[in-house]
Amino acid sequence: GVAADHEGVLPAAFEEEIERAKKQGKTIKALYVVPIGANPSGAVMSPGRCKELYDIAKKHNLIVLEDCAYDWLQYTPDRKSKDVPGLRFGGFLPYDSDSRVIRLDT
Repeated sequence: GVAADHEGVLPAAFEEEIERAKKQGKTIKALYVVPIGANPSGAVMSPGRCKELYDIAKKHNLIVLEDCAYDWLQYTPDRKSKDVPGLRFGGFLPYDSDSRVIRLDT
């Protein structure tokens, strides 16, 4: 896996993995990420982290599979996305200027 911290995937480590794969003749096509309550760490990505990872995905033409399965399990009734009506967590969608984000709530 890719190195992570308390917010989840580290952008620099993710980009290093993409470059490593390219050198090996492999192609990474997507980023699958759980931005809220990642298992087993419970990491929650900040908007800044989501934006950084989105920018890397855009640079390398990757699809972002954003699985927000645990968003609704948090007890934060007043928390709502200011960017995406109807969602509690904006995640990657507010930055999706070219339709590369697929949000899942598995």
